[in-house]
Amino acid sequence: MAFLRYSTSSFLLLCLVQCTSQSGGDADDDSHVDRGCLTMCDDRCDAFVGCGFAVSAACADDCKRSLKHADCRGFRPADQYTCGELESVHECAAYCTEFCVWASACGSFDQQLCLEGCSYGEPDICNPASVAARTCDELKPEARTYDDRGRSLQDSGLGYAGFSDYTDYGLCRDADDCELPDACDLATNTCGACVQSSDCERLLGINPYLCSNGQCLEVDCVTDADCGIGFRLCQPSTHTCVECLSNADCPSTYLSECDPESSKCVECLNDSHCDDGTSFDRCDTGTHHCVQ
Repeated sequence: MAFLRYSTSSFLLLCLVQCTSQSGGDADDDSHVDRGCLTMCDDRCDAFVGCGFAVSAACADDCKRSLKHADCRGFRPADQYTCGELESVHECAAYCTEFCVWASACGSFDQQLCLEGCSYGEPDICNPASVAARTCDELKPEARTYDDRGRSLQDSGLGYAGFSDYTDYGLCRDADDCELPDACDLATNTCGACVQSSDCERLLGINPYLCSNGQCLEVDCVTDADCGIGFRLCQPSTHTCVECLSNADCPSTYLSECDPESSKCVECLNDSHCDDGTSFDRCDTGTHHCVQ
């Protein structure tokens, strides 16, 4: 398949880093039809060792089992890839192993079909920690895709026939992939509670976001830098842009008092602010103007 020949991210499960005795079957049984995968698995596992990645002694056998019905002819030799590129492949191997063990515990999913479907497909986010962080209901849509793809591989060797485009299965890369009030936990690539306000930042958000009690809230401001001319200060309790927080923010001789209720600069708050020797010596507390 073209994906296996030319795409870095497509030869994902070329070595299962976990022991896969749970998956059953013999890696080299008579039903295996070699379409280049035997040689490719040996090549990739040797490359993993050369890059210093931890692999099991059964790396090549596990890889061959996971690609049992795939077509790997025309694969690109591992020495044409950097260790950084191979590291992502190594991580996806761990992901598929972890995922398929959990999937078989969430329903009547065949672990061998899952492994073949996951290895031949292209999981876009390969974080093994994301598996335990999700519920069975969250795992099942992804497991069904791998189960169907694995069955298609066994039937015809065409793992991509009839499948929809990639879906993220509830995983995330950043907060934009999550619905408010959730943030993206990068440790598990799953949506959940925020820890700090920076966890909530959205690329396309008009207003800033605040992390409060684990929830992302869209607010007018978090710091003064979020405010503009006039209403240039961020009120820390309401996270709205205001004119003043104290009298020091009201330099005008005429409007020298900061009204704590409206956070606006006014002429007076009480009569003492109108003692300027004129007849306008009383403060109208409704309008905050000095009157007779």
